[in-house]
Amino acid sequence: MDRHGRGVCNFCRNERFSFGGVYPPLGVYRGELRQAIIRMKRAHERPLIWSIGRLWGSQLAAQAISPPDLITPVPRHWLRRIQTQQDVPTLLAESLGPSLPQSQIRPLLCMQRITKKQSQLARSARVSNLRRSMRLRHGVSVVGCSVAVVDDIMTTGATMNEAARTLLDAGAATVTVLVVARALSDAAMSNP
Repeated sequence: MDRHGRGVCNFCRNERFSFGGVYPPLGVYRGELRQAIIRMKRAHERPLIWSIGRLWGSQLAAQAISPPDLITPVPRHWLRRIQTQQDVPTLLAESLGPSLPQSQIRPLLCMQRITKKQSQLARSARVSNLRRSMRLRHGVSVVGCSVAVVDDIMTTGATMNEAARTLLDAGAATVTVLVVARALSDAAMSNP
């Protein structure tokens, strides 16, 4: 859901999430936006990621959102980063910087273990797959900070919920979500 309760999918209506809300995404995960997000996962598509991030950032700035203290990408296990040669959440977070200069962009979280790909799991298995998979990076403090977590797409919210839980347990005041696209139906959950 967005910060105003709009765009809530049927699955989210009865869920309790650790994050406080979702900033307005560029759109719903379908059509041309879906194709762009699929392309962003390829190693040679960094200019596309940067362009989408800049467009998204200018949209957020135009909406006069209240910028968080810290912006952090969803963490990826180091082995996954090597395998794919791409870290879309980190590149998206970095591309938001010029539009949200009041926010500090930093990697705050890391993966403690490798997990199964969320897109290959049923809705009910996604939460248990991620449980206690993240931790705060050594030497990082989020005590009293408002934090926004960045990713390309949110389907069930399980990844963002685990990131938010980890940050709140470490003392963050609030955690919100920044995603390029929201999947609002089961059909969209087949995220490649």
